[in-house]
Amino acid sequence: MSTPYIPQQPYNNDSPQQPGQVYPQQPMYPPGYQPPIMQQPMKPRKARRWPWIIALIVVFFIGMAIGNGIGSSNSTSTSGSTTQPGGGTSPQPTSAPAVPASTGKWTTTHTYSGNGIKKTEIITVPSDWKINYTCKGDNIGGTAINGVLGVTVTNSDNTPADVAVNATCKGNNTAGSTEEHTAGQVFLDVNATGDWTLQIQELK
Repeated sequence: MSTPYIPQQPYNNDSPQQPGQVYPQQPMYPPGYQPPIMQQPMKPRKARRWPWIIALIVVFFIGMAIGNGIGSSNSTSTSGSTTQPGGGTSPQPTSAPAVPASTGKWTTTHTYSGNGIKKTEIITVPSDWKINYTCKGDNIGGTAINGVLGVTVTNSDNTPADVAVNATCKGNNTAGSTEEHTAGQVFLDVNATGDWTLQIQELK
């Protein structure tokens, strides 16, 4: 036997809900209301560590500079003063480098004079001796001009040892002195444009 056709009822919200059926609930909004747009939650930003590292480095170097300044000031004050009873300090005398004292008196051993160019004989000199010199300017046609005086200390084998004097001679009396430290046998090679005198002195 065939089953009789039963017409289906159209869906109507007003119809009672049949057992076992679930209908979606629609949210109710007032007219003109726009539902908010859901935003994705922002990821927390990672804290930057390099500013803290730089700050620690700066603090470290400042501390070192302050410590060095305090240490140097303490060492300076300690070396320059001593503590006296009662809390006072007194400066310590600074020892000067020892300078060998010269003994004897400068004594003239040789004297030379001339005009223009001249070479002296060979003489023997110690490790400490002195040359005193005088020279004059020249006069050409009644006009006074400056002269020059050059004295070279030369070894006995004709090798130069030192340029002892290189002076400009002004007027009638220009004088000077130079101390030499070339020992042995030497002679003086003089080059001048006017009158001059030389004195060799030694400590005796």
